Amino acid sequence: SAPDIFRSQVPLIKEVLEAMAIPQVSVAGFEADDVIATLAERGRALGYDVVVVTGDRDAFQLSSSDLTILYTRRGISDTVHATPAWIEERYGIDPSRYVEYAALRGDTSDNLPGVPGVGEKTAAKLINEYATLEDLFAALGEMTPKLRENLAASQDQVLLNRKLMTMVRDVAMEEIDPEDLVLTPFDRDIVRSLFDDLAFRSLWQRLEEMGGVSEAERAVVDVDVVTSTDGPVALGTGDEIVAIDPVWDEGDLQGFVIADDPCVYVPLAVASGILAVLSERPRLALHDAKPFLVALLQADLPLPGLAFDTMLAAYIINPAQRAPSLEDLAYRELGITVDEVEGGERGGAQSAFEFEATAIDLETPARRALAVARLVAPLTEQMDARGGLDLYRDIEIPLVAILASMEDTGIGLDVTFLTELGEDLTSRIDILQNDIHTLAGNPFNVNSTLQLRSVLFDQLGLPVLKNTPKGVPSTDASVLEKLADQHDIVAKLLAFRELDKLRSTYVVALVALADDDGRIRGRFNQMGAATGRLSMERPNLQNIPARSEEGMAIRRAFVA
Repeated sequence: SAPDIFRSQVPLIKEVLEAMAIPQVSVAGFEADDVIATLAERGRALGYDVVVVTGDRDAFQLSSSDLTILYTRRGISDTVHATPAWIEERYGIDPSRYVEYAALRGDTSDNLPGVPGVGEKTAAKLINEYATLEDLFAALGEMTPKLRENLAASQDQVLLNRKLMTMVRDVAMEEIDPEDLVLTPFDRDIVRSLFDDLAFRSLWQRLEEMGGVSEAERAVVDVDVVTSTDGPVALGTGDEIVAIDPVWDEGDLQGFVIADDPCVYVPLAVASGILAVLSERPRLALHDAKPFLVALLQADLPLPGLAFDTMLAAYIINPAQRAPSLEDLAYRELGITVDEVEGGERGGAQSAFEFEATAIDLETPARRALAVARLVAPLTEQMDARGGLDLYRDIEIPLVAILASMEDTGIGLDVTFLTELGEDLTSRIDILQNDIHTLAGNPFNVNSTLQLRSVLFDQLGLPVLKNTPKGVPSTDASVLEKLADQHDIVAKLLAFRELDKLRSTYVVALVALADDDGRIRGRFNQMGAATGRLSMERPNLQNIPARSEEGMAIRRAFVA
């Protein structure tokens, strides 16, 4: 049955569907797949070419010449048209026999175990030979001893699987006019109000991106393009915030847009004067500032004084929440999407600039810069109310520039030492592999779980201590450690795995990450944990091993 947590949300699901004018069909006592199967069959009878969109493979039993399953393998970004031809090519069986086949194979997603030792190929072979489960179980005497034993032990479960997997195609329900199932436009205000109540910020943004909001609802934003900053550069007066948003092209910084009325785009080629002015005192505000600062350092441009980072402010307000996008933050704090942000008040970013037209689409970064400008006040107020404003201003904001400088400088790596260490590990791994082959009595792929399982439990007869979710003997580290006193091969396997992991995960990976100057330039993350712990990505320096002699040797490769 459905989990309680899901059942409690069904009324909300129905409320959202009603608000979005999405037709609903339900029948008491039947699951959704039964209702879908019945509607699909009725559609076929009316002459429609039916498409069922689902991530449930059980629906493959419905596939026919006029009914296609649009199977969502990993969400809507990865789909396949599961036609009868595709199903036969992929699984080796006709759709009409899919339920029999799936009952043997099992389905871990529905917690329905299959027959141990019977995978997709064996299940297809058996069903193609015997057609039905009844005929299959009647012919157990023709099977090999091991297969016969497994099938006999799993017969009740397999028959239950078939019952649960079979879709009902004739649910007793009232006739439904197909026209009543057609999608109609929804009331934007109703949906927006409901999504506000449910805090569906990202979902509303996605709905807009899919066309739920017309172009007429996008606020008009004008952007001028700077071609020269000759002469004195004025960016307002005093300490007022200058909100910007960087413009990137395939990871390379092209320039930045300043929030103003109209907004101003400053290409990197003419940005040095403006950046010099911004470096005089902390005034800059943007979302996720560090990548921008790193790019400026790499371009040998002046580093502006950072005053506000909206993403960092959101982290200070709620450290337990993952870093929000600017779009999510604008929706949550301002009650609007970035598309709805209007032009700012005229500031001082126009003085001494020369402008020209450009073919670059600058509206998105302009809207983002304007959103940053509007977010500064409410986020500052929230940090102050939570007692985090001093922490933000005195520690977190100054730390951004420090981390940017560290990322630009990189961490020195003794590549020669690490390469030699890798060669030593490879030699030791080869020796261990030869020892393992000798103890096994034959060569095999030590990294192959299937082959290792056969050696340990079939050839050497070691006891099976634990099975995997698929019902086969486990060879994970916890099992091997318990088997260490059963056979000399086990200790060799554990040592092999440890050295092989150190070599591949750390030694080889670190050498590959080093730039030509022998330095690794990863990314420091000051918002990675609710505890405030600093971490690093590519590589994860905090995970470099320290318990073994080899792990300590890897650590010695970091020299500066």
